[in-house]
Amino acid sequence: MTDDRDLPIHASFLASVASPRVQDLLTDAADFTLDAITDSEVLKVIPFVKVVVAIRSVRERVRLRTTYRFFAKLNDMPQGERETFVKQLESDPQQARKIGESFAVWLDRLDDEEKATLLAKMFELYARGRIDFDRSARFAAVIDRAHLPYLLQLGDKLRTGLLRGDDLTSHLLALGLLKITARQSDVNRQVRLDRAPRDIDLMKIELNEDGIIFREYVIKETPAKPRVTERVHTPVPPRS
Repeated sequence: MTDDRDLPIHASFLASVASPRVQDLLTDAADFTLDAITDSEVLKVIPFVKVVVAIRSVRERVRLRTTYRFFAKLNDMPQGERETFVKQLESDPQQARKIGESFAVWLDRLDDEEKATLLAKMFELYARGRIDFDRSARFAAVIDRAHLPYLLQLGDKLRTGLLRGDDLTSHLLALGLLKITARQSDVNRQVRLDRAPRDIDLMKIELNEDGIIFREYVIKETPAKPRVTERVHTPVPPRS
């Protein structure tokens, strides 16, 4: 029998996604101290933890707690759905390696437990075909680079509807979640509303497609229905 510690990183990650022990993890790990997290018997049997985490330094214990939050959040996906996704993915070993290694690296980069929860939600979107791999990579970069308090403000539609070049706007723009447009029709509309010339906005700043999807499905956690967007989710049988 193969020891989980002998598995490649991508294989251990996918095995952890499909593991029935994930459902035993508490969704909220906030009460775990850095010492207590190392005593979690459930977490110790998650294959990815065995391969990646050596519980020695404070930094590694923080990584362990972040890993805990990621897999605990995967409880939002039913066990059967996770197993089906992994089986379909493993039908293409090259793609399985790409996906498994990518998410493992993205998780390892995170410096905040709450970001791990966002990454798990993003993984769910990918597994259900709501977003493709390219968008997943962009969203992983957003989560990694973002100042979390600013990122969470995406859930406030009123706040994101009043983007006016402040720090939040600059940050979201740098993350690639905004677009700037300059249309004469927008200016004409403001003129018809009798706005004073000094109050007319010549440019419009708003969420782009990535920003809208990230807000609705990652920050606000709008339920995502399965929708196939990549061939890997529905393997094509070989021709006879």
